[in-house]
Amino acid sequence: MRQALMTVALCTALASTAQYDPTDFGILPGDVLVMLQPGASALSIERDLGLLDGRTTDLRVVEEVSAPMRTWLLHFDPAVVQQSDMLKAVQRHPAVMIAQNNHQAYQRVVPNDASFGSQWHHVQSADHDIDTDLAWNTTTGGTSALGDVIVVCQVEGGNLAHTDLSANAWSNAAEID
Repeated sequence: MRQALMTVALCTALASTAQYDPTDFGILPGDVLVMLQPGASALSIERDLGLLDGRTTDLRVVEEVSAPMRTWLLHFDPAVVQQSDMLKAVQRHPAVMIAQNNHQAYQRVVPNDASFGSQWHHVQSADHDIDTDLAWNTTTGGTSALGDVIVVCQVEGGNLAHTDLSANAWSNAAEID
């Protein structure tokens, strides 16, 4: 039972020694993504950070990206305020739980796994409707709030001894047992 509980929140990530540079993915200048504190308003950030260090930022709420996750896209004038300065100011705002730069996403066509052709369970057929190959085109990871590079999140038990997982397994230490 304990093993099952531990694997509920298991996410595989790149090994901690792997070199990862978040600037490898293009930051969209002037964009910041925020996850709000419960009950907070994105408009309060717009109002409070419209002026930063005596400069008008032109900060505005663009859109709600995900209602269940309380995630919003904000935009400011990057010609007036440096990206890093605005990100730090937004991260310090009391309405913000998490904030990060918005990055350019690139479409992925198919996995680059040499064994993909022998993994019958990924592709939709009359017997299987898993479609994990379609998920590859949506995302192959990202970063956690603490900066860990997430490649896949495993919700239920699995083969942790598998060669693709054993050296790269990360377990959420903050998960409640």
